[in-house]
Amino acid sequence: MINLKHSFVKNCPKILLEDLFNNVDSLNKFIKNIEKVCKNQKYIIEQYFTIYDSINSDALSTFRGDVFEVFVEFLLQAFQYSPHIGIVNYSPWDIEKEGSSDYGIDGTGTFNSSTLPETFVAVQCKYRSNANYMLTANKDHISNFVAKTMTLDKVKNRNSKMYIFTSCKGLNLDTNEKMYENMIKVFGIKEINKVLGNKNKAFWKSFEESLRVKLVN
Repeated sequence: MINLKHSFVKNCPKILLEDLFNNVDSLNKFIKNIEKVCKNQKYIIEQYFTIYDSINSDALSTFRGDVFEVFVEFLLQAFQYSPHIGIVNYSPWDIEKEGSSDYGIDGTGTFNSSTLPETFVAVQCKYRSNANYMLTANKDHISNFVAKTMTLDKVKNRNSKMYIFTSCKGLNLDTNEKMYENMIKVFGIKEINKVLGNKNKAFWKSFEESLRVKLVN
């Protein structure tokens, strides 16, 4: 059983899990369920997700973002030794300890390599309901994530990598190539589903069980 640390496990009531994981065997179906829960369980979400982590956010946006962030946490722990990803020792960003919730770092870890020196990894999670959407630097605040990562004390004088995990198509190629010189490794919905494999029901069942044992409400 994977021990999830994201604040979602302190806020989300168990009553939402049944709808969230109903007939889920892919990220695409999980996203559809998230949107259905936001539509059908809005009152419950507004009761439990009233503390917003970012400027101009609301309960539904916070819920969507938190669900995806805890999904990424579970994904990275479940596949931490997979050569497709390469992130170990992942932990959600602790806002109370680290601060700076508006700068886009949602978690940190270490790059898994037997040949490279220890490499710090910063992770940003971007939930978008439109699977064909492409992230951009300014509209989606990617620049904040890059700037914050590069100014962290733990990054200075050390190797570092940046990852974005998103439920949409990915990051605009021109943005990544010209603005960031391909510094960011991007896992869009297609890449994530490739890691998960086709109809990996065992993954989703384990994810639900790991959430259920942690939720307090």
